[in-house]
Order: sequence, then C-alpha cells, then structure tokens
Amino acid sequence: MRIVVIADTHGPPMRLPARLIEIVAECDLLIHAGDFCTREMLSTLQRLAPVAAVWGNNDEDEIRSRLPERLALKIGSCQVIHGHQNRTAMATAQTVAKTMTGPGVVIFGHSHQAWCCPAGDILLLNPGSPTAARFSRRKTYAVLTTSPDLRADIIDLV
Repeated sequence: MRIVVIADTHGPPMRLPARLIEIVAECDLLIHAGDFCTREMLSTLQRLAPVAAVWGNNDEDEIRSRLPERLALKIGSCQVIHGHQNRTAMATAQTVAKTMTGPGVVIFGHSHQAWCCPAGDILLLNPGSPTAARFSRRKTYAVLTTSPDLRADIIDLV
C-alpha cells in the first residue's frame, strides 16, 4: 500500500505543486494532518485519492464540521493530529504517543517543519508542508511504509 502523508497545504492561495498532484493521484491513501484552509483544497485532494484527514487551526468552519480533530487509523497503530492543541506541535505529538501501545506512528503538522524520529516503538512524523515552507526552506511530503517494518521517508519537492 502506497501511503502519502502531507500537512499544511494552506490553499488557495497556495497551489499544489504539479509533481505532488501526480504522486497523490498514484497513491492508495493520502493522510493529511490539517490546515487545508479551504474546502476547495480538501475537494481537490479528495478527487485525486482516498483521503484520511483531521482539521487544523487554520481550517474554515466547513472543514471543521466535516473532519475530526484527531483520527485513529487501522494502519498499524496510527494517530493523526494537527498539533496545535498544545504549546508546540512536538509536545502534542509526544503526549499522544504516550497514550499508544506500539509499534505505531503519530502524524502531525502545524510547524511546517519536516521531522521524523522514533520515540521508543512509536514513530513521530511531521511531513512538513508541500506548499508553504514558512519555518523551513524545504517543501516536503512523506511516504509511509507499513510492511515489513513501519518507516517513513521525508521527500523534498524540487
């Protein structure tokens, strides 16, 4: 199963890179960790691939009414959050990880900074942003692999 993970697309005015559109159209599942910002961005992604997603702090009310704030997926043990719920996105992810029995992955966004690190048998994954590299010079997404081992690769969009 090919799983693409993104967050913080903030569109429009941000536009999805053409290469990312191709990648998402070929995946089995797109996981989005919040901040679509508009229903147009959500709809665009839903036309490309099956989407599992949460809302973020910048999402409009219509998105918040359609998506959960936190999502548990049956892909290994996977929790998806945006990360704005605590002082920092990382602190929120670490708090969620403490409630999990591993192995598993906590996917979060909010900071726009790509980051992947094991915390025991839980993987903490922030795919960064493919459109708005606010606190990073990189525009990124992640690919999640669940078999034979749980792993994530951060990919730079060039």
